[in-house]
Amino acid sequence: IEYLRDAFAVKEIHFIDDNLSFRREHLRRICALLLEKGIRIPWACPNGVRADSIDQETLYLMKKSGCYSLAFGVESADRTILEGVKKHETIDVIRRAIEMTARAGITCQGFFIFGLPGETRRTIDETIRFATGSKLARAQFLILDVLPGSALWEQLRGKFLPRWDKESFREPEWVPEGLTKRDLLSAQTRAFKAFYFRPLILIRMLSFLKFRQIIFLFSRLRDYRILAAHRDVSPRKNGVPPLSGLARKKKIRHFISGIPKSAKILEVGSGDGWLGKYLTGNGWRDYTGLSMTAPADIVGDVARWKELGIAPGSFDVVIAFEVMEHVECVNELCAMLKDGGLLLATLPLPHMDWFCRALEIAGLNQKRGTPHANLRYCKKLPPFETVDYRIVGGISQWGIYRKPIASHQRQHP
Repeated sequence: IEYLRDAFAVKEIHFIDDNLSFRREHLRRICALLLEKGIRIPWACPNGVRADSIDQETLYLMKKSGCYSLAFGVESADRTILEGVKKHETIDVIRRAIEMTARAGITCQGFFIFGLPGETRRTIDETIRFATGSKLARAQFLILDVLPGSALWEQLRGKFLPRWDKESFREPEWVPEGLTKRDLLSAQTRAFKAFYFRPLILIRMLSFLKFRQIIFLFSRLRDYRILAAHRDVSPRKNGVPPLSGLARKKKIRHFISGIPKSAKILEVGSGDGWLGKYLTGNGWRDYTGLSMTAPADIVGDVARWKELGIAPGSFDVVIAFEVMEHVECVNELCAMLKDGGLLLATLPLPHMDWFCRALEIAGLNQKRGTPHANLRYCKKLPPFETVDYRIVGGISQWGIYRKPIASHQRQHP
């Protein structure tokens, strides 16, 4: 530890031992040496220690020497299940260890498993009640993963078909009698919500959250179906994420309502064709969709618009929703517009693109098909004149731009 600190400026140590406290005197000697040598460095035991291998005095010494976090493998709150997997610990011993750890001022995490032999709806509820009623600061709720070489692998051999491509600890393989896969998935989601959506725990967790961890947090919420569980409040319609559906409605109100029904319109990046269906279904007679893939009217790259049979100055209005962040095409859009024609465009604020990505990971916003390699601020968009520019929701730029009228065509007073 001293060498790592001095040679590599290491600022924190994790003991990835499955039970650092197995030899208690060894652990106490490590703590004593850290204090004796004046090595002031935070350390943790993220893999956990056995609850029956620690005592209050050792925990106080661990805290004094820099330990700030450790974990316990609780597995289940049901006595029969713990005996069945040869845990050799009782739930009372585990509860006391958690309380002693909290008393010492060390943050404590618990690991739980749903789907062990003997699991029922009653034992699932019992485990969730134990977790939420304990002094645990964090909890991880996993679905049983039957690992080759384990006793359970031999015990359950032939009773399930292993899936090597599954998401470990998130997808059930073997399911206890009386339960379904849906029961186990629901239990995992319900447990995370019951534990972390308590005000004190939520505030504490968010207070330690670092800016760069936000996207990871959203991905975990998605992975464990926690956000998905809330989508019944704002459900997807036709497979469209809720925020994307809301944005589409706002775009229609803001951009589309003022376009004359006789206008010749080109939509670049028409995607699944939602806007084209709306326009043609509501009286706009001259609409063309351009995209790299079907079902667009013209399939191809906007950079090669001339080769696609589009004449310069063909359109009164060009629409480019979420296009310019993917590809540099401002001059192409301008060339396809008539003089005085309008460009209607939306794209993310460059400094908020990380948040847009988080919303996509969480399943709340439409996923990008290609990278945002051309992010830019668009309050001014040469050669266009800005008619209207606004920031929407703190993350998106919405602009209306006019192509200047050539000087020889302007009317002079």
